[in-house]
Amino acid sequence: MGAPTPDWQLFDPAAAQASRISPAGRGVTPPGLLTLVAVGALAALVTGGIVLGVTGAPDGSLTLPEDGAALAARAPAPSMVDLVVDVSGAVRDPGVVRLDPGARVGDAIAAAGGFAPNADLAATAEQLNLAAPVADGEKVGVPALADRPPAADPGVAASGSGTDLNRATAAELEDLPGIGEVTAARIVAAREESPFRSVDELRGRGLVSESVFAQVRELVRAGS
Repeated sequence: MGAPTPDWQLFDPAAAQASRISPAGRGVTPPGLLTLVAVGALAALVTGGIVLGVTGAPDGSLTLPEDGAALAARAPAPSMVDLVVDVSGAVRDPGVVRLDPGARVGDAIAAAGGFAPNADLAATAEQLNLAAPVADGEKVGVPALADRPPAADPGVAASGSGTDLNRATAAELEDLPGIGEVTAARIVAAREESPFRSVDELRGRGLVSESVFAQVRELVRAGS
């Protein structure tokens, strides 16, 4: 019987190498396979996170996340407050009216029933701009015919203006259009008898003709 074979001679390097590279050898997982598994798991986690960020709808449809501009565009517009305006004067239904934002003066008058029969349309055109925008709390007043100042008496000139028939010298009277030396003397003599109470007395007393009176009526006055 021969001597036993030493253990080192029983070691087969090729078999040992095959057992390391083959999972069917001795059950040892190669390092390269572990790396591949780890990379695959990480990729699955990342992909899952992206999908969750892109999807999320119950029916599984894709919905991209919205940016700030898109969210602002979808946000409801702030509610606009009505304008409250007080319309007075020559309108059919004066009082407080409510108008839409951006309303004009003409809209305020229309909301108050429009112009009344006694409205002074000429003064309205001068004092109001119907196209001007109105502000909340503004007051719009429509002038009436009764608001006009009384017309001046054509026979009475305004105090302090024009040549005073009761105080002017004959030379000052002659400076007026249509009045010469003879007419000026007649005026002086007439006022000495009775002072002029109105400019119209020039015509009433027969001192000047109608044509001359039309020229001087706005240039003279009857002072006290």
